[in-house]
Amino acid sequence: KTLGTLPMNIPLSKDMMFIFGGRRWKALMVDDFQQVVEVEPAPTGKTPTFTGGVAHVHDRIRQEMFRLYGSEEVPGYLDTNAQQLLREARDNFAQYGLERTYVLEYEKQSLLFCWQGDTVMNTILVQLLARGLKVCRDDLAIAVDKISSDELLMHLGELVDEGPADAVELAATVKNKVIEKCDRFLSDDLLCFNYAASHLDTQNAWVALKKIVDL
Repeated sequence: KTLGTLPMNIPLSKDMMFIFGGRRWKALMVDDFQQVVEVEPAPTGKTPTFTGGVAHVHDRIRQEMFRLYGSEEVPGYLDTNAQQLLREARDNFAQYGLERTYVLEYEKQSLLFCWQGDTVMNTILVQLLARGLKVCRDDLAIAVDKISSDELLMHLGELVDEGPADAVELAATVKNKVIEKCDRFLSDDLLCFNYAASHLDTQNAWVALKKIVDL
């Protein structure tokens, strides 16, 4: 049955896990031309109750989040509820040692915290998908199913050794590149160039991965 519509702000491919309507799903088939995704429930892992808005988050926003989580500063614009949420976030940030680690094993998956904006996170997600891993965007993290932190770090190290990826070649691995209303009139080559320019940042993704691997 039809479940609803999904904003195309994340790449999708066969066997990819993603969150929709507060549940985690596995993509069985992605038809870019018909803009249809066939899915089945994916029982692994916990899911949030909402996925957030469509607008991309800038690198500076997540870097500021990282700074605030690791400090004792309380911004003056926070009301009482927001201050309590900040304290809870800081408690979890400290509990899991996220100030000094970027990869965390949780249940049957590994979570990658790179503290970068959506474009860089999208790029890393596509690179991991291209390596055949089962990957999902999960709020601040990139979740990779059925893999240890050491195995994930090995994949990240290999990506660093390969150097910055070719953005157009990487875009060719993404099935759902028809996002804006006029994209359906573009050839596949132009779609790849368009997607690479608007949704990928391979240079900064490489820099972020190198920082994680070198830690």
